[in-house]
Amino acid sequence: MREYPFQLVNVFAESHFGGNPLAVFPDAAGLSDGDMLQIARQFNLSETVFAFGGSAGAAADLRIFTPDGELPLAGHPMLGAAFVLQQQRGLPENFVLNTRAKPVKLHGVNGSITLHISGYTCEASAVGAAQLAAATGIDADKMAAQAFWVNSGSAQ
Repeated sequence: MREYPFQLVNVFAESHFGGNPLAVFPDAAGLSDGDMLQIARQFNLSETVFAFGGSAGAAADLRIFTPDGELPLAGHPMLGAAFVLQQQRGLPENFVLNTRAKPVKLHGVNGSITLHISGYTCEASAVGAAQLAAATGIDADKMAAQAFWVNSGSAQ
């Protein structure tokens, strides 16, 4: 049975045990879709990331799973995986990681990773400020007059 090393990463952490945790498998070659889903369910984190050899000029191809299924793209798993892969593979400051949705450009320096996701669609929400205020607890006068659905690869 093959072993698959992984790292637990706290993205957006300002202290130990803070941030948004995820698991990163830097070499997931040989895992099936079903294997990845079962692993994500076992970890029961918001996301688990699996890295495979890169294609089309990317440093790696990523698969992002929640306990319920696969996501085509998600920001915080991209940042965590980029940090781990840059450290382990000695990636340069600027590199690309592929997702199921699209390639994502990343910049990593001194342990800080930024990403650039290009292309998106934008659609006005039918929900008004009063409904959003009631749902979020934010005062309606502190909200923009119009809300939008923005999709850059994974509808939210």
